[in-house]
Amino acid sequence: MAVENNIDEPRIPLNNPIEKDIDRDGYVLNQGAGSLVFSNTTAAQRVQLTHRSGANLKLDNRSYSVFSPNTYQNLTHGKRYVTTLNDCFETTQKNAEHRSYGDFRIISGSPNFFNDTIAQEWVDAYAPIANAIVTPEREIGGIGNVTGRSFPTNGRVSSRSKAVEGGSYKTSKTAKDVQKTMVEATTRLAEIERQMGKGGNIQIMSAKQLHIHAGAASMKFDTGVVVENGRDVQERFKVNDPLRTKSRTWTWNGRGGQQPVYTNTSLYTATNASGAAPFGEISITAGNKIMLKSGSGGINLNSTGEASFSANGRLSLGGAEVAIGSSTKNNGGAFRVYCDKDVFMRSNRLWHASAPESQITAEEQITLDAPKTHVTDDTYIQGPLQVHKQTIFNNDVHIDGNLHVDGTITVGGNVIVMGEVVAKAGSFSSPRGVRLSTHVHPYYWTHPGGRTTTSKPVNSSGGGGVSSG
Repeated sequence: MAVENNIDEPRIPLNNPIEKDIDRDGYVLNQGAGSLVFSNTTAAQRVQLTHRSGANLKLDNRSYSVFSPNTYQNLTHGKRYVTTLNDCFETTQKNAEHRSYGDFRIISGSPNFFNDTIAQEWVDAYAPIANAIVTPEREIGGIGNVTGRSFPTNGRVSSRSKAVEGGSYKTSKTAKDVQKTMVEATTRLAEIERQMGKGGNIQIMSAKQLHIHAGAASMKFDTGVVVENGRDVQERFKVNDPLRTKSRTWTWNGRGGQQPVYTNTSLYTATNASGAAPFGEISITAGNKIMLKSGSGGINLNSTGEASFSANGRLSLGGAEVAIGSSTKNNGGAFRVYCDKDVFMRSNRLWHASAPESQITAEEQITLDAPKTHVTDDTYIQGPLQVHKQTIFNNDVHIDGNLHVDGTITVGGNVIVMGEVVAKAGSFSSPRGVRLSTHVHPYYWTHPGGRTTTSKPVNSSGGGGVSSG
């Protein structure tokens, strides 16, 4: 229900004790170009300078504001300092450009990071925790990949392979007390992190593209020299024929053996012709980690000069297909793998290596572990050969050492052995023959249960173990 005011009744005073102290006067100066306003209301004083276009400068107890309906320009001939004691936000509805003809720096973080050793103090305080985390659960020894620190050894290796795997070792007390170590260091770490203050991060986000470019010109100098025939390498072995004459196939001219044949391969020598350039360099340093993540467009790293990817820890390369290639304009590219200790390669289906000349060199032994071994051309063996299962050769076999056969050897050509042959009956099958310097048969039809040693082939028509040509 509405209440009607009675103008004849006297007004009731506000009885506000500070009402008498409120100053409500104001001063307004109006001109054709604009106006100047002074408002003197207590606790809400205001000064405002307004242009006829609407542009104004306003000062009050809460803010200092500038409004420009058109262009706003600020020109300083001396130095300029802008300091904000709270948050700072800047919004641009269209394009934005910040150009500096000198150095341009963006620095984030508490001054303690730059004026004190607080970061290094945190690293030192966290070191015992990192040490406990890295220490193996058992005292198996080892060396740290960064610090080079040696871990203790307390136990025995495997009796089969002398390896740590399968051995017996005691539990490491350091690794066992990881949680205790973390609790002891938490107090100091929390104090250091409090001194670091809040924030300190730089985030750059773009809804479309992000482009970082350094230098006004691209340097396309040679960074190395490829010499196609620069390195001397062993290509293959030449087999010396042990036969003296074709009429006496069981005689020998002496040593036979093999002779290395050498060839050349490409050699690359790197240089750094751009090292003295005063521009064009981008350097990214991370005290902890660098993370690069890309969508379906992929990641493309391309360099005219050297490209180096190295890590003190594990370096992993993975993908639906991993292709590593090397090529140059003069067809002198080379792919080389160097390793301090072991190289392991495994495929769940096929492993294939192809080259005009292939060579595998071992100082002690090469082991082929397969249900069946198939050799499609001449085979030359300088040392002893032991065959435990079926082996198929499609051409001649030359053996300088002894031949021990438990299984069956099927050869499409000749078998030439410089040493002793020990074989079970029926172990050899050759359409052209077997030439031996000396051969021993545990069982032969002419000497049942005995041994036969001879320097010429023996007819095996009676069931012997070596067929002659």
